[in-house]
Amino acid sequence: MLFKYSLTNPLARWLAISLLAAANLPVFADEPAHEHEPNMVGAVVQYGPAYLGSDRSTESIIPVLSLTKNLLFLRTTEGILETGISKPLNETVSYGAQLAYEDGRTQNGFSNGLKFLSINPSMSYGAFLQYEDNIGPMPIDVVLRYRKDIDTSRGSQLDMRVFAGIYGGEHEKLNLGVFAQRTLADQRAMETYYGLKDRFSGRLHHPSYHPDQGVFSSEVGLWGAYSLCPKTYLVGYAEKIFLGSEARHSPITKDANINYFSLGLAFEF
Repeated sequence: MLFKYSLTNPLARWLAISLLAAANLPVFADEPAHEHEPNMVGAVVQYGPAYLGSDRSTESIIPVLSLTKNLLFLRTTEGILETGISKPLNETVSYGAQLAYEDGRTQNGFSNGLKFLSINPSMSYGAFLQYEDNIGPMPIDVVLRYRKDIDTSRGSQLDMRVFAGIYGGEHEKLNLGVFAQRTLADQRAMETYYGLKDRFSGRLHHPSYHPDQGVFSSEVGLWGAYSLCPKTYLVGYAEKIFLGSEARHSPITKDANINYFSLGLAFEF
């Protein structure tokens, strides 16, 4: 699984606290209860670039969250920090709506001190369709998700994420899985993260850059959890991200092939 969104930012902390409170709200009495995976909380230390495309590496504390109560959820296990409502269509397919934290770009991510290129964190809203089943003994999880930033100038993104368990089981100490994700962005989103406005081009000594819509990123990774004792797990992942061509050719991008590594603890309850 992927947990790329840090709680070191004040907005992220506020969002997480708000979402944890929301997870304790009652749901409508006429909604049936549904089976869920056990709740889990924890954190990992992540090592990787300061932003997607940075040539500077940094460490961050990243939450591990998988909390459900009836139809409500709060999770990082689908690649972003998000909360929302999920409702089943049948035994394997569910749909719902989510509110998510959208990462920014901090000033210390620029090796050349281009502080004017920083971006404040934001939030997005949207909808998703999710498929969860087993192919033989192998669990499969597929999520198709639309996210629109609450700041309309920052555009929207569409992503598809696939996770497959490749080793382990309910009574195994070690569980491993692989995941892959493709994210598409409209022109506004691409411009927000990788465009260079005319008024800044002189300061970067580069012509202005206005990327078009297209593939934002593609990523693959390996996730693992090792049971240290009942309900306590050592968790981590290794991930490779490839920026799409529009982002890759941006003057803001210093490294288009990105690696993330993490390791931490999670507790089931």
